[in-house]
Amino acid sequence: ESLGLNGSMEDLSSVQHAQPVNLPGFMSLVASPYESWGCRNELQCFGGPPGVCGPDGRDGRVQGCTTCVDGMFGVGDECADCSGSREWLMVALPICFFFAIPVMYYFCNSPVTANVGSMLATSMAFGMIVMILQVFGVFSRVTLRLGSPMKEIMVFLRIFNFDIDMLGAECILNTSALSKFTNRCLLPLLLCCMYVVWWAGSRGLPWKNWAVPETCNAMGLLLQALFITMITITTEPFQCKLQPTGKTSLVGYPEITCGEGDHTGMLALGVVFTIAYGVGFFAVALWATVVAPKRSATSPVFLVMFRFLFFRFRADRWYWGCLLLVRNGILSFVPAMTPDDAHAQIVLFSTVLLIALVSQVALWPWKNLQLNVVDCVLIVLVTTIVSCSAVSAPPSPNEGTFTVFMV
Repeated sequence: ESLGLNGSMEDLSSVQHAQPVNLPGFMSLVASPYESWGCRNELQCFGGPPGVCGPDGRDGRVQGCTTCVDGMFGVGDECADCSGSREWLMVALPICFFFAIPVMYYFCNSPVTANVGSMLATSMAFGMIVMILQVFGVFSRVTLRLGSPMKEIMVFLRIFNFDIDMLGAECILNTSALSKFTNRCLLPLLLCCMYVVWWAGSRGLPWKNWAVPETCNAMGLLLQALFITMITITTEPFQCKLQPTGKTSLVGYPEITCGEGDHTGMLALGVVFTIAYGVGFFAVALWATVVAPKRSATSPVFLVMFRFLFFRFRADRWYWGCLLLVRNGILSFVPAMTPDDAHAQIVLFSTVLLIALVSQVALWPWKNLQLNVVDCVLIVLVTTIVSCSAVSAPPSPNEGTFTVFMV
């Protein structure tokens, strides 16, 4: 049975002249009208005859109605005219990031004392909020039937996963799924290259040259801040969802059939960048955490280079930065673990967050009371929202498993 069509395949085969009609949330191509494909949600596919999508502008020639027709770009579930797009942001944002690099360099290498000042505490709290928004960006990939305004909020939070389509990228860039994925994977590397450019350029400037340890510290802070986003992006090729046709397609790119076409290239890139960003960066952070008690007493360069891992936490909780990477890495992998079961993803999200909350309360790792309280409040807030969202999730195919889990 094709789950996206009204009626069984036996009925359709006996009435070959009948026009197939897709249910809401599904579509089929004109070339293969009896192969129904699921869309990201019912707002992108209203159902109906083959080749019909949802809002005006969605391209019915593309599997899953994921892209807009020429001259338009996607804004959430709708399409907007490129003439009113935000193309200028595609130029302005890289320039802003480039000139923000020295600000970040001097900030993260500023003198730090045992007591956290108000400005540093505020910046740390802001960093916590950004991290939580990244967690919500990951959670926005869970299939939920949300209404306004939560739907619009979740769509906006995808920007924290480097989803630049809402900026009008389709109007000026190659819009194939493979090129989109490649561009998103390269963004953290591009930001690191900006640091290298500033480091090299500082050699010819009249003020103090940038030192290698301080530059490595600034790059480390950047990669630590983007860790959730990097893992979320690089694991997207592994998130295959079963379709009514019996095939699977990518959750983030429904136009890509798993195991066919561009999916092979995306898998290769996903493996390479997951190893580089996830395994590679975490291995370096783990090594620094293990050797820190000995190296910190003998190597001032080591302390400067890995300051991003330790400076926010109490001296007896120096390892908390590495534990944060573990927590964030697991949260980033959740959508790839059970892409067909939103309830399972919610349970996994909640479990990881509750363990993080218990650990936070037990260890109290941040340098002052206020930061510890803020971290606890934010984790409780996220856990509550994630748990309550279960009412908007589609029925689970593993209800028996959840019954046993609850018991």
